[in-house]
Amino acid sequence: MYVQPGQRLFGLQSLATVWAILEFYPSNVQSLKVGQAVELHIESFAEPFRGKINYIEPLYGSGSKNLRVRVYLPNPGDMLKPGALLTATVQAGSRSALWIPATAAIDLGQSKIVFVKTADGFRSRKISTGRRSGNMLEVTAGLSPDDEIAENGQLLMDSESFVKAK
Repeated sequence: MYVQPGQRLFGLQSLATVWAILEFYPSNVQSLKVGQAVELHIESFAEPFRGKINYIEPLYGSGSKNLRVRVYLPNPGDMLKPGALLTATVQAGSRSALWIPATAAIDLGQSKIVFVKTADGFRSRKISTGRRSGNMLEVTAGLSPDDEIAENGQLLMDSESFVKAK
């Protein structure tokens, strides 16, 4: 090939700062904020790298159900290379909440219920839920910490049951 005058042959980029692109499930998006601390683990390095969320993409990518977040990382000595795979832990903070086993809640489509222990047995009660973490479900309304519930609500129902939630 011949080189023409003004033709770009190659480009140089500094690796002094690199990006980490993280993807999050929609259920975790409400916990993310710009400026949150992130700890990144890369297989070939014993020590984790630390950074902060610099940018949260406003839209989900085409063909993806995950939201992307950008973290800028200082790269002394150019140790980090583009394309490396990593895992990340985001310090989302804490808040007090009431959590129940996910098996205790029965999804009725438009609402969710749990069975609360009463003097006469168990009664269904409508609840509002928030986040899910593993096999635990956050309850935002409908229960108090003093309520006793059935751990597996499906065991109290049969296929012919019709549930009336209060």
